[in-house]
Amino acid sequence: MELFNKYSFAEDISDFVIIGNLFDSSSEYGRIYLKNREELKKNPFLIFFAVKEKMNIIPADDYYIRGRLMALVDILEIPDERKLEFFGEQIIRKVEFDNEGFLSDDSKNISSSMAFFRQYAKVDSDVLKYANDALILNKDDKKAQDQLISRFKIYFPSILNDLRRP
Repeated sequence: MELFNKYSFAEDISDFVIIGNLFDSSSEYGRIYLKNREELKKNPFLIFFAVKEKMNIIPADDYYIRGRLMALVDILEIPDERKLEFFGEQIIRKVEFDNEGFLSDDSKNISSSMAFFRQYAKVDSDVLKYANDALILNKDDKKAQDQLISRFKIYFPSILNDLRRP
């Protein structure tokens, strides 16, 4: 994966992304999967910062890679506060729609970010900051805001009364 070429662990990240395509119960798959997880444990902070740095330059049509990199951050052995910040930042993205008016594949990753974020958010104030920032970023698009709010309602119903639509 060219995104991470300059890092010594580039192959480990690529393997993790590729392994996500495979769902195999063979012992060979299990061996590869476990070896990859062990390799990822060797540099969790370096991998985290590399992924964080690259997330904003991943093209929209590489939505699968974005999703797998979020899954990678979720399994890294780093403090929950780092994960909370990372997934919160992934919520604050411009919502895009496809030609048929549905959420684009890349924007669907915002929902995935919310699901991951929910695991690490301890109090409503953790959520509210990122939720309101996402609404502000999408202030010129009522449909985008509606889509965000409908997802906040699913993942964080307790914040609905405190959301600020600009």
